[in-house]
Amino acid sequence: MSLINFARRNTWQLSIALFIMVACVGVMGYRILAHLSFIDALYMTINTLTTTGFDDLASKASTPANAAAIKLFTICLLLFGATIVTFAISMFLRSLIEGELRHAIGRHTVKRRVRFMKDHYIICGCGRMGEIIADAMQRDHIPFVVIENDPDKRIELQEHDIPCVLGDATSDEVLLEAAIEKAKGLITVTHADPENLFITMSARQLNPNLMIVSRALTAEGERKMLRAGANRVILPYMLGAHQIAQAALRPNVVDFIEIATRTSKLDVEIEELQVGDRSPITNKALRDVPMLRDLGLIVIGVRPAADDNMLFNPSASTVIKSGDTLIVLGKPDSLKKIRTHLG
Repeated sequence: MSLINFARRNTWQLSIALFIMVACVGVMGYRILAHLSFIDALYMTINTLTTTGFDDLASKASTPANAAAIKLFTICLLLFGATIVTFAISMFLRSLIEGELRHAIGRHTVKRRVRFMKDHYIICGCGRMGEIIADAMQRDHIPFVVIENDPDKRIELQEHDIPCVLGDATSDEVLLEAAIEKAKGLITVTHADPENLFITMSARQLNPNLMIVSRALTAEGERKMLRAGANRVILPYMLGAHQIAQAALRPNVVDFIEIATRTSKLDVEIEELQVGDRSPITNKALRDVPMLRDLGLIVIGVRPAADDNMLFNPSASTVIKSGDTLIVLGKPDSLKKIRTHLG
């Protein structure tokens, strides 16, 4: 973070620090030169900085040299100290005004953007995991909005053109502000299981059809979130430990997983495609969908809507029904074309 950005984000702290610094210099100067007590030195410093007038300490000096030193110090304190304090006060007031104005404009802008969102995702909590999720969605041009209760974090997200609703994600009002009733999915990755559990319960009540993915730290938390309505619950430590073990025992399997999660440098991805009622491939066998072959796509799995059991390596005679989900391997451009074709 540059010095300019630090000053911009910590304006009021910097203003207070400047004022305290000047006051300390004034108190020390009057204590040393005029031999005043701490209270009297502070009183003289404040009088000088605010230009409200004060007693002529120089006339009470013990020697002419001491009187001259007091006068010179007072002149410097008036010229430089008062200027710095005035600057600090203006910075503090500007920070307050700009902060309120930025908050109002930012909130209005987010409301306007969210109002036109549909089939978007809501990310609750933007810590380290939330940032990675937001980056992935932004990279894939997937509409989403973040709910975050840290004002500084919201400013950072706005600088990256990420819509952020400021507030507590456990509040129904905040979830509604994020247009949860029109959302396609919700991802809650706060740092506490009780908070993720409460968000899951509230989200499920507000949108029964919502796809909810929640983070859990314990197996008990996982069970509770599934009962509360989460479709998927991820335990980061268990997932990370499993992947580390796989990397040591089956490195080629991990390479394949990296392709699926788009962390590989290879220009190949795995995507899931939902087949709708009006899809041109509904009620057709895979062999009768030439576009898959023409685009160089490989269907590695089919999840039928009827029994929800994954069918791996489906045969060419497999008939695709409405509601089925295809797991397809191919290049990003080809996947984008087939997704557009399927509607």
